[in-house]
Amino acid sequence: MKSKTAFLFLLLVIVLAAASCQSNETPSPLSASLSELSGKVDLKQAGEENFAPATSDSRLEVNGQGPNRG
Repeated sequence: MKSKTAFLFLLLVIVLAAASCQSNETPSPLSASLSELSGKVDLKQAGEENFAPATSDSRLEVNGQGPNRG
């Protein structure tokens, strides 16, 4: 009986520890990630006044602006 109680307690501790490790960050459903860049790439986030250099892990959020190639 004691081993069954100890097993259930250990299982509960493992489940609670795993649940607390979950990420609470939810990305915006309308965003874009840059993965491959060639040359100089600038982007401007919504609310910003100037463009800034982009990196390969940059994320363009809602209403942001990316390069406009004509």
